[in-house]
Amino acid sequence: MLKVLQKALKIFFGILFLTVLGLMVFYFTYNEKLPVPLGSNTGDVVSVEMQKTMGLKAWNKTRYISWTIDDQRHYIWDKKEELVKVFWIDGEAIINLKNNKAIITANGNIIDNPDKKEKLLYLAKAHFNADKFWFSAPFEVFEINVERSIVPLEGHSKPGLCIQYTSKHNTRAEQSYIFILDENNRPLFWKIWNDAFYIEGLSTECLNWQKTPMGFWYPKTHKSDFFGYEIDIQNMLTGRHLKDLGLTSDPFKPLRK
Repeated sequence: MLKVLQKALKIFFGILFLTVLGLMVFYFTYNEKLPVPLGSNTGDVVSVEMQKTMGLKAWNKTRYISWTIDDQRHYIWDKKEELVKVFWIDGEAIINLKNNKAIITANGNIIDNPDKKEKLLYLAKAHFNADKFWFSAPFEVFEINVERSIVPLEGHSKPGLCIQYTSKHNTRAEQSYIFILDENNRPLFWKIWNDAFYIEGLSTECLNWQKTPMGFWYPKTHKSDFFGYEIDIQNMLTGRHLKDLGLTSDPFKPLRK
């Protein structure tokens, strides 16, 4: 019995050692400091060209967007009124993003407890901000408290477009990221720096480009350096009216009362 236990412990610590070693190798391979930008807002011209390529005019004409992330979370977003409905496995939330007024349900029951409601509201908004980032980021680089600059990149013929948030109160999860653009100024991939990440400068490749019914472009698939992890945008629908999303009733009606 003792020999079996000793063998099991050796296997356990062997696996643990290899796991830690692998993570250390990964960290020192991919972790990198944020390159020094060439100057504040030196990236304005490139940003305009990127947005033009991505279909900014079509994006601005789009009022409603619905999409799903990895078969786990679904969203209906009214860009004009800043309303969003978030669905997850055992709950949903209807949120006014301007004033945080919300109706939240879990397991079919409306949440009235203030503490629980606040936690679920925070979670729903965090998911929304993170999950829309994958297609909305190029169209939001001229928001307030955002700086756009050019950064030299080793091994690339073109410099990168660095986006930095100058306000800690910005709702975006990502604090800094760099677009690496192709010859038409469309993102090939981006690198992200975030205080919440232990590894900084992780690269995410933009794949499987799609054109929405409204006419703007987005990468349906994002493949990360982090062990090949992929994020897939599913069921993307866009339009000027709710019926363009296949909806026959207003999902935000309870908040409009």
